[in-house]
Amino acid sequence: MLGRFEVAVGPRVVGEEGWRLRKAASLVKLLGLAPYHRLHREQVMELLWPDLSPSSAANNLHQTLHAARRTLQPSAADFRYLILRDELLFLCPDGAPAGGHGRLRGLALTGPQDGGGARPGPASGDAHPSESAP
Repeated sequence: MLGRFEVAVGPRVVGEEGWRLRKAASLVKLLGLAPYHRLHREQVMELLWPDLSPSSAANNLHQTLHAARRTLQPSAADFRYLILRDELLFLCPDGAPAGGHGRLRGLALTGPQDGGGARPGPASGDAHPSESAP
């Protein structure tokens, strides 16, 4: 969708091969690039499954959300990186929806820069999603 990318969750890095579902990676990419790292669930369903009925797309969204959560936090009982609340999907690394500052804390997304492969993200602290379309 947007080229190669990696997600760093603390010291753990999830590369392209670490995603059980490609759509789960696409969901994280979409939210990482969205203003305030949030999108309405219908926007996500239309972007990821434009040819499906609303009920089929909703089913796929819930399966994809589960797969993405498990990829980001494999052993967590309480998922804090992806939240569906009041019809909105949030990418929220601090356990609360990301604020207007447009930064992600604790979660770094990296992607292609000048066509030269993945760029390393910061080890900790704030990170901007750094994806660019090919």
